[in-house]
Amino acid sequence: MSPRTRRRRRPPRTPPATTADARKVACHELGHTVGLRHNSSKGTCMYQAPAAADSATLTSTERSEINGNYS
Repeated sequence: MSPRTRRRRRPPRTPPATTADARKVACHELGHTVGLRHNSSKGTCMYQAPAAADSATLTSTERSEINGNYS
């Protein structure tokens, strides 16, 4: 193959986001708006990487933190 006809390699594609991913990210970002910070527990809404989290809902601990911020 001559240099002119070589094809460029495409970068790997990111898999499309799912509705579940969108819910996880929305929960995470809304958590920030009410004062929650990241944590390292994958089973929580505020996990460091929202799309990789196992939950799209706030845990009881996260709800308690919010209530503590606003009481």
